[in-house]
Amino acid sequence: MRRGSFTEKVRQAARALQQTNSPIDRDKLECAMDLQTFAERRKLISAIRELYLSKELHRVSHGLYTFVDKKAPPEKQEIMWRFFRMQKCLTVDDMVLAADVAPAYAGEFLTNLVKLGIARKFDNDQYQLIKDQLDMPLNDAKAERLQKIRAKKKAKLSLALKKATIAISEAIRFLEDGEGAL
Repeated sequence: MRRGSFTEKVRQAARALQQTNSPIDRDKLECAMDLQTFAERRKLISAIRELYLSKELHRVSHGLYTFVDKKAPPEKQEIMWRFFRMQKCLTVDDMVLAADVAPAYAGEFLTNLVKLGIARKFDNDQYQLIKDQLDMPLNDAKAERLQKIRAKKKAKLSLALKKATIAISEAIRFLEDGEGAL
């Protein structure tokens, strides 16, 4: 789902209209979204169909709907964290099977928990939860590392863009000089 998409805007309007506890129809959505053109109304019809097919809008009767808010599925890290809290002691293979993630990713997640002092690793590759907290701990070191990688890529792209700009301006200058010589 794209944030800011037309369907997302229809979803937000339907969510707001659902607070009134009355069925939602196309006219109410049009007014709530302040739609004016025929093209916008066509997009609304398509969005209603899309939300109906995704079971977020339920048809009460012809042209009347109720909105059912669907929550996004939890991310893989959240699934791993919940599973680890339930099991208290597990291996990387257990995590891979439960969360459907790559072994390297599960191992990295558990190693980070060990570094944060939340888990302990035993010699037999088992991890035990030491500090059980409700909120999933964040991997700040990984976020910083990714920021540095992105900054390096941005610097490389900026340099390449500058070189390309210089090359283009030189080519334009060459062409302009060449045209004057003809």
